Amino acid sequence: MFFLSLITFSLLSWASRVPPAIDQPQLITASEILTWVKGAEPKVRSVEELLEKLPVPYRTYFVLQYNSHSNHSSNGTHPRVIFFGPDAKLLLAFSGLASDSFYHTIEMIEYEPNTASHSFYSIHFQEKEPAHVEINPEDCLRCHGSDPKPNWEPYSLWPGAFGSLHDRILPQTREHHFFEEFLKTYSQSPRY
Repeated sequence: MFFLSLITFSLLSWASRVPPAIDQPQLITASEILTWVKGAEPKVRSVEELLEKLPVPYRTYFVLQYNSHSNHSSNGTHPRVIFFGPDAKLLLAFSGLASDSFYHTIEMIEYEPNTASHSFYSIHFQEKEPAHVEINPEDCLRCHGSDPKPNWEPYSLWPGAFGSLHDRILPQTREHHFFEEFLKTYSQSPRY
């Protein structure tokens, strides 16, 4: 019992010294990304170029969705990726399915702490034209509402995402099969 108390005390002492992610500076903002695609000389002309410019620490926080109700299509071998960073203030999503009509589109949701609201963005990359940016597009508001918020289930049950039950992929399930297939092919795509 003493040992358990010591470990608990040590963990609580350590945790009290680590600032919460919400109090740390945001790694990347929607306005920064928009300057990359809409500046005087756009530095980013494709989804792949945008993904390369994202800070590496931001890219380490993600969810893979093999079934999504968003504009992005996905499947077990080509899931939709949602980055959320350490503070989840900026969500950024893209499709890995080349046949998806939104394959060249980035979707973003940014939380505005001062107003406790969310802004939605859609960046459509076009081959020889500058990217087309929409702020709070109707496509998004149709599902996310007039006071838009992310549509997500409470933690531990995320249908359609790898690790859908308590962050686990159970053996001998359809999700397990999808994930095994994804692991065989993901390195062939510049998006993953």
